[in-house]
Amino acid sequence: MFTLPVSIQILTAQQCEGICSTVHLLRDYWTQVNPDAPFFTLGAASYIEFSVPESEAGNYYQKARRYNPLLREYFGGVLEHLRSMLERQLSETVEFEEEFALPGFHIWLTEAIPTQPSASVHFDLQYQRLNWRTPNEIDYERPVSFTLPVRLPAGKGGMNLWDLHYREVESLALQGLPHSIEELQGTRERTHYAYSTGGLVMHSGHFLHQIAPVETVREGDERITLQGHALRCGARWQVYW
Repeated sequence: MFTLPVSIQILTAQQCEGICSTVHLLRDYWTQVNPDAPFFTLGAASYIEFSVPESEAGNYYQKARRYNPLLREYFGGVLEHLRSMLERQLSETVEFEEEFALPGFHIWLTEAIPTQPSASVHFDLQYQRLNWRTPNEIDYERPVSFTLPVRLPAGKGGMNLWDLHYREVESLALQGLPHSIEELQGTRERTHYAYSTGGLVMHSGHFLHQIAPVETVREGDERITLQGHALRCGARWQVYW
């Protein structure tokens, strides 16, 4: 599933601006991710909530219950459009898993937008921490991650991706040949994939990737993206963040 990122235009510039205006309308509901920089989320991001101590992991489900009605109320139209477009691309039924968080927003204000390759280099593995209702039916080998930019800085934006698959790292470890991600990353080709506002980008979260920096940031620039993931469960796909 998606050996390389796939991008399809699903929103107009006017629709993107309307979404951004609503995101700002809900400023009181933003959660600051980094206390030293204006980087926020709107919604419940599993990769953040499950990074806290195990005793606090239940916060993800509590936060999802708190934010999902808000996201449905203010972004119900774009969420349904997103669901239908994913359904078209995956050629199977796509559903929002009610126990999990709906797709939500990453929000970088001017000072937080990366201009150096300092963002985390990672695989998307947060599905390993979720309580799936029917875990035996989940296809863990073909995850999908997606990003829908609705505002990008003057220097644009995108993703860096390396030709390094998560299963290869696992295989080396099982053979007793552990390598650090940094060591393996240095031996692989890096490709930059540019984003466009309103363009839905889908990829396998199992290839090593990173938010790409931009060369220049102007005062007032923002980077706002709608984020989420999906896993196949039986004959349908379950979407979460």
